[in-house]
Amino acid sequence: MIDRPASTECPSQPAWGLLGFCLFVVALMVFGMSLPPTDLYGGDLDTTATVHLFLELFSIVVSALLVIIAWQSLDNAHVSVSNVLIFGFSVVAGADLVHAFSYEGMPALWSANSTSKAIFFWLSGRCFELVAMTLLAFGISLPGHRLLWLGLGIVTVAVLTYIGNFHLASLPVMFVPGQEVTALKAAIEYVICAGNFLIAAIFYLRSNRGANCQALNLAVASFIIGVGEMAFTTYVATSDFIIVLGHVYKVIAYGFVFRVAFVTGLRQPYSELMESKLAVARQSHELETLLSNLPVAVMRLGTDLKYRYVNPHYERMLGKPKHQILGKSLTDLAPRDASTDEQAVMLEALKGNKVEFEQSYTSLSGEV
Repeated sequence: MIDRPASTECPSQPAWGLLGFCLFVVALMVFGMSLPPTDLYGGDLDTTATVHLFLELFSIVVSALLVIIAWQSLDNAHVSVSNVLIFGFSVVAGADLVHAFSYEGMPALWSANSTSKAIFFWLSGRCFELVAMTLLAFGISLPGHRLLWLGLGIVTVAVLTYIGNFHLASLPVMFVPGQEVTALKAAIEYVICAGNFLIAAIFYLRSNRGANCQALNLAVASFIIGVGEMAFTTYVATSDFIIVLGHVYKVIAYGFVFRVAFVTGLRQPYSELMESKLAVARQSHELETLLSNLPVAVMRLGTDLKYRYVNPHYERMLGKPKHQILGKSLTDLAPRDASTDEQAVMLEALKGNKVEFEQSYTSLSGEV
């Protein structure tokens, strides 16, 4: 997803702007964590669940978009990289979707919704998110067919869904209602936070080496995810301000991921196509200039032995302008004493046989 060198160079000014934005993100999180616990919705579970669902939907859609773009990728040289996106973000999309529906206030699917249940799927999504970004950062590929990794992603989501709905009680406690999250939950969030900071540093170094805007955007995304994870290390209720702030950070981070997906999957292929067309046009112009100035007659025939191209010297030799030659056959324009022999030779060449012939005749303009 980030190994295309063409048209991904990143100017220095936006890089400095992103650095300033990252500093602002850190300052805002420090300010948010310094505030006392603030219940934004007064314990209204329906409002909490609705706001949370809208915040989660953006990252779910972006994750699904990454999977679709990777699946439809025509670059066979990067199939193994596509497998990382297909597997990793199919699990992220599935885990985040189940997480959104596990919030208290949402309709219960297979078991009663609770904060502990939502936390399980949240941590599952963040862990697989970190794994996928780590594989991308270190250039580790997943060999095999795309369908295999998509299937493994779906199976993984199914297993997580089963565990989170029917075996949650056998897992360590992550949240105590009315109190803060447990030390174990906070420790896991800190590990995820540190992992994202490390991945952000690796992507940033890659962007400096190759002046790659895609790597820089992924660095910013990983950094913001890491800062956002700090919000989930301490809270009393899912409607606390700090929780909403953490989810907003996730939306912002996935905005940068979407930017990479858009450039890689949509805008960049069209840009490369236009560059290719311009290159072909330049080469065609150079070839036309060369052929037009050759002191010999040059023509190109189709498989039907009709003229497809003639240079000016050939026009003068036949004594006709180009528009009266193109689309005509040899028998229509060549002198009768030459057309029959030439046609026979051309037909043999079209059969794949090697042919050689030499012939002289007097053109309509009197040239030999």
